[in-house]
Amino acid sequence: CCFVQCGATLPLVSALAPRHNQKKNPQPTPSHKHQTIMVKKNNDSWKQHWQLGLCTTCFTTPVQWLMACLCPPCYSFHQRKKIGLPEYICCGGAYGDCHCGGKDCPNICLCLEVTFCCWCSIFGNRWLIQSTYGVQNTKFENCVMWTACICSWVWLIVRLLVNFPGEQLVDFVCDLIYCAFSACMQSQQNHELEYWQASGPSDVTMKPY
Repeated sequence: CCFVQCGATLPLVSALAPRHNQKKNPQPTPSHKHQTIMVKKNNDSWKQHWQLGLCTTCFTTPVQWLMACLCPPCYSFHQRKKIGLPEYICCGGAYGDCHCGGKDCPNICLCLEVTFCCWCSIFGNRWLIQSTYGVQNTKFENCVMWTACICSWVWLIVRLLVNFPGEQLVDFVCDLIYCAFSACMQSQQNHELEYWQASGPSDVTMKPY
């Protein structure tokens, strides 16, 4: 159930709070030289904004939104590969270093990550894109993420304490809502990644530290 997984995103949502007011769509400077991008863990230098709003992707990029909605784990797997980390790190390093030995079997570990920790995987991809290109969330986007997390916690507590008719139907409807929300996030991330990869350096290696 995606409710429990969504609760794991709270530390990351807090870390992504915007701290600067900058112009919305600054153009990156193209370069044809090979560059190694060091993923920044400090968001003080995040000055850009997403090219697409979180709640507009369903009609601005409907094909990507639909694919992300139909199979979130597969989309997250493909997006991690598209980001192009030179070696596998659990959740892209968003939740700290991991010593699980995933570097020896990256594809298998990534499959397990997107299957059993899909929400953490999605936020890991988001963190990689944001920290690499300095992209921050708007206050509205942070508010939506916080609301999603809090509602998942509240519903989990209600389910544990109260039994009422129609519980399975409510579960189903809420899962559909969270699935659509994850698709909004992933399609937004995909558009941002394509924007920077098309406008920026032609040969880039991302290296977290």
